Amino acid sequence: MTCKYVMRHGLLLTLVVSLGSLGLRADSTSDPCPSTTQCTATCTSSPCQVQITRNGSSLSLSYGGTDASVLCAADGSTVKWAFGTATPSLIGAFFSPSHYPGSTNVVTGSSVSPASSTVSAPNSANSCYVYQAVVCDATGSCGALDPKVVVTGVHATAKHAKKKEY
Repeated sequence: MTCKYVMRHGLLLTLVVSLGSLGLRADSTSDPCPSTTQCTATCTSSPCQVQITRNGSSLSLSYGGTDASVLCAADGSTVKWAFGTATPSLIGAFFSPSHYPGSTNVVTGSSVSPASSTVSAPNSANSCYVYQAVVCDATGSCGALDPKVVVTGVHATAKHAKKKEY
């Protein structure tokens, strides 16, 4: 076992243990965000990469230079959470076990590989999900934030390049 292996798995364990309380606040309602939730940023393409910035134990999220604490994403689009620093870090996006937009309620990544999930709306109406974003560094120090993602009932459309005719 290498030191890097032990450190990486130790950080993951720290991340999981520190977020164990998330299950205690699990929301069993069908839509935990108020229907009047307004987006602070809207994904205009898929994948949509949200940039995470950490200042001590505080995190902030941005998309295209705009606050992404309430992010709107089209049904079927991919959301990536990235931490843009050379400091080795683990990233986690933790949704309620009873209410989440992807195929799993826990999405993890690192400073090298963004956390990524395809989000979907259960019907044509907007669906809002509260989640916890966490970034932990090699010392075990973590920063957390409880943002929201609103998945619209509109399906993501891929942009196709037009073929040139010769």
